[in-house]
Amino acid sequence: MPAYTITGNLRENCGSPPLSGAYLELFQDGSSLGTSKSQNVNTTTDNNGHFSFTYKNSSSLPLLLRYGTASSSRRILIGIPAEKNIDLGDIYVNNKVTIILKLNTSTVYSTADTLYYAIGEIVGYKTLPAPLTNGIIDTFYKRKGFTLGDNSYNVPVEQTAIYWGIGYSDFYNSAISWNTSNPYHKIPFSVNGNCKIDTAYLNIP
Repeated sequence: MPAYTITGNLRENCGSPPLSGAYLELFQDGSSLGTSKSQNVNTTTDNNGHFSFTYKNSSSLPLLLRYGTASSSRRILIGIPAEKNIDLGDIYVNNKVTIILKLNTSTVYSTADTLYYAIGEIVGYKTLPAPLTNGIIDTFYKRKGFTLGDNSYNVPVEQTAIYWGIGYSDFYNSAISWNTSNPYHKIPFSVNGNCKIDTAYLNIP
């Protein structure tokens, strides 16, 4: 059975120094959740935050990387292809995504109007009272994989969307239709993450 090697460097966040002495586990199972250990090897990062796993492949199922301790760890990267030698590069324990939200509207709203908006999910919406001024209105800090549920090696660009409405009832129509084939007031956009700053445009007719 051939052996394969997966290497990388571990950091806390973008711009953080390497994490030395950190415990990592490499899992391979059918659930991609790390609950059925058909393949489980562990290692500790060196003084430069570098890690290396050498494993003998047990199937073609993808692998996932977990961080923490031997008794308690959490997923930080899923979807790593099996049967390949891979250098993952920098891996972040708290992989943050920065999204700058810019408003673009030609409509003049009265002071009685309020813009409701959210990114990626309806819960945790924000508000902005009129009058509305074009330009940067907000900055979001998300975890990479916030739409998918996990940061995935196979999905370097994450697809998400802005949901918006003028007044709560208008925004509520976005909330009840966000997962339908014809969602209301939904603006799709892409998120790169991995230390990049993305800009989303809230275009209101």
